[in-house]
Amino acid sequence: HARPGHALDNTFAVQSRTETGLELLSYQVSTTELQAGDNLDLTLAWRTSRPLRANYRLQIQVRDVEQGARWLETDLTHPGAYPTRRWLPNRFVRDYHALHLSNVVPGTYQIAVEVYSCDQNCTPEDRLTFFDESGQAIGQTLLLPAILNVKN
Repeated sequence: HARPGHALDNTFAVQSRTETGLELLSYQVSTTELQAGDNLDLTLAWRTSRPLRANYRLQIQVRDVEQGARWLETDLTHPGAYPTRRWLPNRFVRDYHALHLSNVVPGTYQIAVEVYSCDQNCTPEDRLTFFDESGQAIGQTLLLPAILNVKN
């Protein structure tokens, strides 16, 4: 039998939650040193502390560190590829994303995570707010600490 929590080995802790009970526990990136046009594999580990009343949607962005410009935005998807209303409390949900950096110019970037409470036609007003471990609001965009260096 595997020990509890082994699925989070080799990931970086985030431990940020939303007001709905949806929590981002950790993340893993395949590399932080990339060439323009490379693929970046991102895995997020989610959990909910209670049954969720809505199906939330997720968007991943790659943002320029210096100016905050968005160089890549994914389509809105269900975290973990299935509706959040079906998630069981206190169970990990792995959420895999293959990000193709075809239009990203050389520079320094961060990955941003936004979660929306909407079915279609989501607007910025539909974003959930992230909180840190002490309950302080982080905002509606969660920047992962990893710094991505893209070279020619």
